[in-house]
Amino acid sequence: MDNLARKQVYLEATQEYGKVVGQEDSFYSVETDSGLYRVMRAVSCVVQPEVNDLVLVSLSSLGGGYILAVLERVQGAKATLSFDSDVDIRTSEGSLSIASKQGIDLASTESINLIASRLGIASSEGEINISRLTFLGSFFEGSLETVKLLARTFDAITERFFRRTKRSYRFIEDTDQVKAGSLNYIADKSLMLRGTFSQITAKEDVHIDGERINIG
Repeated sequence: MDNLARKQVYLEATQEYGKVVGQEDSFYSVETDSGLYRVMRAVSCVVQPEVNDLVLVSLSSLGGGYILAVLERVQGAKATLSFDSDVDIRTSEGSLSIASKQGIDLASTESINLIASRLGIASSEGEINISRLTFLGSFFEGSLETVKLLARTFDAITERFFRRTKRSYRFIEDTDQVKAGSLNYIADKSLMLRGTFSQITAKEDVHIDGERINIG
């Protein structure tokens, strides 16, 4: 009997133009030429209706109905695509493009995941604010003109570290300490060590060799 009643309601449904005059929870008040109706938004109507919108409604002879589509809105007003549950946007073939002239914002109270075999990002200027970042990868290659890094602490653990540079400057206010199994400095031209107090100690031998040695 319930199925028969539902079929009868669907057969007697009519469509009218109407104006949204109010909203309460998931119900909308729509005013048409035939009267004022309390209706819901159809699942297929993904554009969320707003007050003063011109809409197309499907009305039942038993009362109530659905907003099928938003037909007109004040020019320049914001449009919102609204869904009540999880949403998937899929294309079986080809690609999916999202374009905007002014900007695109992605926001989530939980997480945003990007999964792809290749990820490309191109921008003339960018800014990233992350309180904690974990990066895992097998190979990293970068080409930069200028790098500026400001950090309170910097810890690095590597199996091999190689650096080639034309000029290198280090300014350390407090202490510079190096602990190594072997330490080897080679200078093609000159090697200078200066300090208010200098000390060289060894458990075994201290060897100084040169064509000419000046002390004092």
